[in-house]
Amino acid sequence: SLYTENQDALNRIVDSVKIDPDVAYIVVFTANGKLLAKSTKEPRLIRLVSAFPSWASSETVVGPFIDQPGQSGYVDMLAPVHTQSKRVDDNLFLESDQGRNEAKIIGYVRLGLAQSRVDQELRNFLAWLSMIVLLILLVGLTVTFVMTNRITTPIRRLVDATRFLVEGQLDTKVTVNSHDEMADLADSFNRMTESLRISHEANRQHQQGLEREVAKRTDELSQALFRIGLALKATE
Repeated sequence: SLYTENQDALNRIVDSVKIDPDVAYIVVFTANGKLLAKSTKEPRLIRLVSAFPSWASSETVVGPFIDQPGQSGYVDMLAPVHTQSKRVDDNLFLESDQGRNEAKIIGYVRLGLAQSRVDQELRNFLAWLSMIVLLILLVGLTVTFVMTNRITTPIRRLVDATRFLVEGQLDTKVTVNSHDEMADLADSFNRMTESLRISHEANRQHQQGLEREVAKRTDELSQALFRIGLALKATE
């Protein structure tokens, strides 16, 4: 319809677009900017969008944002319509002019999309993005808490065991359910406390032996002095 500039057919096509709630207007131009068909839900936009935009290009372009007082905003888009390029291997249409194999612009379609829908899509995207970021933060905080607790719990156990050791509780043991440096440190601490306990027990037994030996010698000395005293009285 655009190639033959059939305005009746184009008007029927653009009028059918009105059923889409997101489309505010649609305008069809020829390649040189002639208006062929138009349809809009906002009559006040007719004069504004009927003019061929100066920023037309060979690619789809999003133009300046349309924001009229008292109306919702619209995203203005202009899309070129190209002819279908002929395949080079089509032997039925071989021509000497190779330039005819290239697609050409035969017109433009100007489309206005309601900004409210774009805003809603943006809000939905931001909502999903916020949920994803929140989920990532929760997972990160959970992992951080678990890893921190995994590191700090053995340290707290070692600190408590050291305090008990200072108070004389030589049977203190530290249990670490891991296979890392903290487990090696706990194992070294347990071996140290075991060595201290054995040494303390040996010193205690040695001290008790000395005390018994001193008591025995003291008793023997007392008995010797007693006998000496009796002998002195017998010689008087």
